[in-house]
Amino acid sequence: SPRIILGSAAAALIIASIILSLAFFKKDQSYIFLTSQKNRFDLNFSIKKTDQDNFQKILASLGIPQEVKDGVNFELDSTSSARLNFLTPVKTNLTLKDKVINFSGETSVPLISNQPTVEQIKVPNSTNVAIFAPDLKSFVKARLNLAENISAWIDKNFSGQNGSYLVIYGLNPDYSLLVRKDQINFDELKNLKDTNGDTLYKEEASGDVKLHFLQIPNINSDKQQTLTFFQLDEYQVMSSSPDAAKSLIDAQKSSPSHKFPKGDSPKQAALIIEFSNPDENIISDQAESFLLQPWERPNSPKAKLASSLKQIRDASFALKERSFSGLINLK
Repeated sequence: SPRIILGSAAAALIIASIILSLAFFKKDQSYIFLTSQKNRFDLNFSIKKTDQDNFQKILASLGIPQEVKDGVNFELDSTSSARLNFLTPVKTNLTLKDKVINFSGETSVPLISNQPTVEQIKVPNSTNVAIFAPDLKSFVKARLNLAENISAWIDKNFSGQNGSYLVIYGLNPDYSLLVRKDQINFDELKNLKDTNGDTLYKEEASGDVKLHFLQIPNINSDKQQTLTFFQLDEYQVMSSSPDAAKSLIDAQKSSPSHKFPKGDSPKQAALIIEFSNPDENIISDQAESFLLQPWERPNSPKAKLASSLKQIRDASFALKERSFSGLINLK
């Protein structure tokens, strides 16, 4: 599912196996193989002898038990199970080096029909996660405490056929959702009210950019969160706060920034993920929680995945119509 994909940059090699159909086999190649039986799934690793040492070191670095190499079985909800059953068996080829995981594959049938054109954008230097996909608004909305009228306005104004970007940066975490679209209806935004009939909207200028503010309840506390909307060149943007909006605006001008996606990324894709976690800009616990959604138990799969994220220096994943590839560099 999209949430699994977007919340699992650290486990991209497993996610690639789960969402894609059978890849072409190569001789003398380490790989991951996924099979299914009713609503249960088995994930098995076939690691060639020369890769065994590197594979064990990688598991140890990520805090994953060594027993995983003997295989993993799991269950999903009924809807996800039905989709995954249709795709299995699934195979992902692996190339393992010291602290490096390279994986790729090809599909026997096209699975992704919507592949928007990917344009590079400038993002803050503090960016930990950047994602490109056809539609990311549902992922963001699931992490917000939205009234029905606000949710409907976002659905109406942040839908498009040209792709969307989600950029996560800073400690709070700050984030921005960008959609390539000519205009959105700010007049309707001004008229949104809360349950008491009070106005939620205000605006101010930041240089030559007009910022539109909307107060909503914070999902994790009693405080208010100020969603910030604005136009940035050909993109309409929703940021998590005024400061998040200003950081993205500054990255277009004077502040240090870098481009997403990188220059070697495909020009058309259904999904691109880039994850960055250098020692000078370690991903925050809040950012991990935003990605994976809060977990209740310290030993839950999501909590373990969050722990593994800390051990990754950088990672990338690209999904096209008939192929996928990824790279993970460990610390």
